[in-house]
Amino acid sequence: MSIYLIRHGLTQYNLEHRTMGKTDIPLCKKGINEIKNSIQYKDLNVAEVIITSPLKRALETSELINKKIHAKIIVDERLTEFDYGDWEGLTTDEIKGKYRDKFDFYMAHPEKYISSNGKSLKDKREEVGFFFNEREELFRNKSCVIVSHAMTLKLLLSLTDKIELCNIWKIRTIKNGDIIKRDIS
Repeated sequence: MSIYLIRHGLTQYNLEHRTMGKTDIPLCKKGINEIKNSIQYKDLNVAEVIITSPLKRALETSELINKKIHAKIIVDERLTEFDYGDWEGLTTDEIKGKYRDKFDFYMAHPEKYISSNGKSLKDKREEVGFFFNEREELFRNKSCVIVSHAMTLKLLLSLTDKIELCNIWKIRTIKNGDIIKRDIS
């Protein structure tokens, strides 16, 4: 079967290039319209289940998708975005200005990075791995849509594509509304 990994639609923070993390921001009007337009050209009708992060931007994206496919929606906390701590609400330039050494370390050694709230990408990847392993039987029997966030989806792709955490930046940028298909056997 197939899983369709979808990054939530555009938010005001995305427009301002701000780090959101666990900050609960809704979709903006442009984001709503982009999701409506992008899903009309994708064959998501095969999906029987939508599994989503509980954050507003992901839930709203899931509800928009569900207007087209009429699937069961399951909310899973493990699909929330990584907790960026003090970086949340800041632009990349602001982060570089205030936390240059920590930002450089994050980019050079993502496998060792720990946010100001004590959260590590390694722990988040493990959490995403538990999600995937727990849901694997569902993925084998039903096509599913997973709606989540940029880093969480990168971590999920690192598991499905067998990419080490230290190489996470080799995974392409996942833009708002992107749909990535993976076949699970």
